[in-house]
Amino acid sequence: MALVSPIAGSTSTISVGDPRWAAQCSASSLITSSIHARGVLDYHRTFQIPGKIAAKLGQLHVVVHGEDLNGDGAYSDFMEASLPVACGVIDPAWVGPSDEQRPERNSGRCSLGRGRTLNRADYARGVDPDLLAFAEDPSAFVRIGPDEERIITDRAVVTFAPGGHVWSVTVAHVRFDAGKVASELHDVRSLMRSRGRRAAAWSIGPSATPADVVPGLRALGLEREWGTGSSILLLTHEPEVGPSRFDVRPVRTFEDHLAAIEIANEGFGFAPEDADDELRRVRDTFEVERGGDHTARLLALDDGRPVATGRAWFAPQGVHLRGGATIPSHRLRGAMGSLVSAAWVEAVRRRTPALVTFGGDMSASPLQRIGFRTVGRIDHLIDRFEE
Repeated sequence: MALVSPIAGSTSTISVGDPRWAAQCSASSLITSSIHARGVLDYHRTFQIPGKIAAKLGQLHVVVHGEDLNGDGAYSDFMEASLPVACGVIDPAWVGPSDEQRPERNSGRCSLGRGRTLNRADYARGVDPDLLAFAEDPSAFVRIGPDEERIITDRAVVTFAPGGHVWSVTVAHVRFDAGKVASELHDVRSLMRSRGRRAAAWSIGPSATPADVVPGLRALGLEREWGTGSSILLLTHEPEVGPSRFDVRPVRTFEDHLAAIEIANEGFGFAPEDADDELRRVRDTFEVERGGDHTARLLALDDGRPVATGRAWFAPQGVHLRGGATIPSHRLRGAMGSLVSAAWVEAVRRRTPALVTFGGDMSASPLQRIGFRTVGRIDHLIDRFEE
């Protein structure tokens, strides 16, 4: 359900592929329409904008925010009100007279696609296709350690890492055939069973097939990991980070490695069994990471105290950042920006100057402020199954 609030003084038409749902919305109230829909939510508005801005229509996006997650018919909190639910670019076919013909005003039209129907070109103009592929499915490209296994098929890329938590198995680069989602899922689960695994984290990007693979997988028992997915974020220039109070260093000692694990456990609020699993393997993971060149952990310190951590995985295309966590007392103070800056320096040193990561609705904005660009959206699903 989306709750749409047009700008004052405008009239909007909202439709969801069925004339019975069409509604003319006046801007006299904050919440002008509440619509339950399956599939695509199309939002159309004809509006007038200054001519100087109209000359740059191809660079502009329009975003609709608001998601009634609990179905109570209202925004229950700030998160529901601020979640982005649709985005699109101005359609140049609807642009009115040129600035020379009408210098005071110009007109335009924007069509917004909901969920996975979003046109990737809206996000990713001018981005190298190899970088886009890496940003969407980094686990298919990064180097893996001697304690990991990656199975690459023409249907999916499945990576097995040590540990018993759900993220120790990842499924990405999903390319299922239409009408065969159930059988393809069965094949992935059979592969997992052969390794003694019963849970996996799935990443479904904009290139995944078929187009309805997410609802298809959910109908077969997979659940959303959280909310409405994440932004796929790409940085190809030095991050715009100012002076920092934090010192950042790569993890090279067991003490730093243990501190990084403990920060991640606290920062992510891991369940006790998952936190215990990480601590149980801490000596093994330290030895593997110290002896390899596939990944590195970074540690941010405030006056000598470890307060934030992040992990980088290396690939020929760039560096994948994941596992960024800060202890609650030091959030929103710039520690994560300092970690990104250190990761950028390492990416440049390796001659792969690109950083990719996924950002949820709360973390994407801070990353965008330091230079990350959104190049798509990704769904995160969790699969837990029995024999």
